[in-house]
Amino acid sequence: MKIKTVFPLLTLGLLAACSSHSDLSAAPMIVGGYQSVEISDEIKKAALFALQAQTKVENKSIELIEITKARQQVVAGMNYQFELTVKSGETLRHAAVIVFRGLDSQYALSAWRWLSD
Repeated sequence: MKIKTVFPLLTLGLLAACSSHSDLSAAPMIVGGYQSVEISDEIKKAALFALQAQTKVENKSIELIEITKARQQVVAGMNYQFELTVKSGETLRHAAVIVFRGLDSQYALSAWRWLSD
């Protein structure tokens, strides 16, 4: 008789314990996908590399104002994806950027896209 009472309570307790540790509102982690990261020195270094590379492409000065979002993806090296606020000439602009850092620690600008304001 006691087993019939204890088993459902034990089962209910285990289910409650499992569900209390998961955050259903959080985005699922995708293995190999981009993950949000804090703005670190490495992110800043990659962003400054991107500015230098894009300055050469556009042949005009671009100044970093702010890194607004940063994500990274582990590949055979690292992809850094970020959104920047920059000053181009006298205008503030926003850009979506991807920089690849290879296993040899060399950077390459993979993408620079101006965002509409």
